[in-house]
Amino acid sequence: MSLFNELKRRNVFRVGVAYGITAWLLVQVADILLETFSAPEWTMKFIVVALLIGFPLALFFAWAFELTPEGVKREEDVDRSQSIVNQTGRKLDRAIIGVLVVALGWFVWDKFGQEKGSEPFSQQAQAVSSTADEKTALTPSEKSIAVLPFTDMSAEGDQAYFGDGIAEEILNVLVKTRQLKVAGRTSSFQFRGDALDLREIGEQLGVDHILEGSIRKAENRVRITAQLIQTDDGFHLWSETYDRELNDIFAVQDEIARAITDALAIELDIAGSGKLAPVQTTNMAAYENYLEARGLVSNRSEFTRAIELLQEATAMDADFAEAWAMLAQANALSFYYGAKEKPDAVRAAELNARHAIQLDPSSAEAWSALGDAVRDQSRWNEAWDAYTKALEINPDSVETHSQFGQMLMRLGHLDEALNHTRRAAEIDPLSWVYQGIYGVNLWMLGKDEPAWAAMRKSSQLAGNPRSVMTRLQLRMALEEGNRLLADEIINGFARNPDMTDSTDIMHFLQLGPLLDQPERAREYLRSIDITQQKDVNIEMYWTVYFDDMDLAREWFGALLSVNPDSVVVDWIWLQFQSLAPLRNLDEFRQLLQLYHHDDFWRKHGWPAYCRPAGPVDFTCGGETGS
Repeated sequence: MSLFNELKRRNVFRVGVAYGITAWLLVQVADILLETFSAPEWTMKFIVVALLIGFPLALFFAWAFELTPEGVKREEDVDRSQSIVNQTGRKLDRAIIGVLVVALGWFVWDKFGQEKGSEPFSQQAQAVSSTADEKTALTPSEKSIAVLPFTDMSAEGDQAYFGDGIAEEILNVLVKTRQLKVAGRTSSFQFRGDALDLREIGEQLGVDHILEGSIRKAENRVRITAQLIQTDDGFHLWSETYDRELNDIFAVQDEIARAITDALAIELDIAGSGKLAPVQTTNMAAYENYLEARGLVSNRSEFTRAIELLQEATAMDADFAEAWAMLAQANALSFYYGAKEKPDAVRAAELNARHAIQLDPSSAEAWSALGDAVRDQSRWNEAWDAYTKALEINPDSVETHSQFGQMLMRLGHLDEALNHTRRAAEIDPLSWVYQGIYGVNLWMLGKDEPAWAAMRKSSQLAGNPRSVMTRLQLRMALEEGNRLLADEIINGFARNPDMTDSTDIMHFLQLGPLLDQPERAREYLRSIDITQQKDVNIEMYWTVYFDDMDLAREWFGALLSVNPDSVVVDWIWLQFQSLAPLRNLDEFRQLLQLYHHDDFWRKHGWPAYCRPAGPVDFTCGGETGS
């Protein structure tokens, strides 16, 4: 008998096939179990080596021994007439088929069955439904990506900041890649711990790729897993696991971010993403403070807490430029949310921003915060230059686009503003702030339907009613003559248990019930000392709504007599069409001059409602222009 036939008769081939399939399946299972129990890296290597050594041993055993009814015997001791190798072969065939089915099922599940959530999103939740005008999805671009926060799977659950740091580093590199659209941090990080289908996340963020990952720390070692997923079908394009000693957490963070972005450049067929920014701090406590504060500022909440955290961070590391830039932004926004008085806030913001620029002149965040600070001191041309510089450094700086857009809205450049407010909403589609600003910009341009869709989306994303956006919605409803909606907005916000701001109380508790009682409303308005109000032009709206132009003239006169730095005249409100009669007042023109609007307009162009009148003067009146 030939050697081939003898190998076949003794079931050596069957044993080899069965062993190979079973070994492959064992490796797959071991990979998951070992990671779950944070086994040392050498454990998997040991298993693979043991299985490789076992393969020739299994073949030798099949050749040299035979399973008989009396037990295992040497093949040469078995009477051929009593041999049951054929029966054993049939049992092996059935075993091979069974193991093969299990292995095939595992393979299919691994490649296709995880499309509803890989490791960080293994538990699925029902997708959030919405009406057509509330749909938050954007159309994915050809090459686009969102970087989700890396999930902390450590037993202690104390590595979230490390996962955020890696995701941040990757984001910072990818946004420099011109061929790639990168979803903003605020939107991407909203899915922390979420269980949505990755395809749903891709649809909401308007991207066709998602990078997700996990962090698992055990003693002084860390395992980082990253995977790139195609959102239309959940297909895993690339994945990698990195095991490192955690002697220098920032060095590991830098190394892993570099390795992942290099791999993504190859996988997505894009040019190299550029160099990673140098590590700005090696002080872990300062870094943790910075991360927490940035989250608060992004969500426009707890500004006092955010400022305290950032002051501590900069005290711990005086050269931490990113923390100085974030402190500048927190101060610049704080007075809009009642956390600080305007003069103190803008002065601190400017000092912080200039210090951050001195430490890192390439910080788009620092230049953007400087723009905020000088804008709110009516130094419009300086703000224009600062915002432009920020966008030269990072054309997709979402905060810069939003704040620059708001400035242009205040100055009556509504079309140009829309280029920026729209871009902010595209980059960070799940930010209630950017959606709301985009919505009001659309509405001022007469695009009512998409404007209301954006405003509803803003409310949905914010969860709790937000003061500024709710007041904007109230004006929009009143200007459209939609009293039913206006009453719904007033009553909804009046039930807000957190309503303590005096401006909100005036709107929703005092004037709200007086919409049909103009005499009583005017009486109430005349009881207000305008010079003691922080948000002056919010009250200006009501003087026109209740047809009291004499009171409007008095209030404009009062504003002309106080320090412009001490009050907030948010000129966005004066772009509402119903406030057009105010532009015919000479006091209105004087106020614009006091706040240096004409300096900006002479350099960057006049709005439709004002025009130059000689080298130093100008006149105003008429309709809102674009």
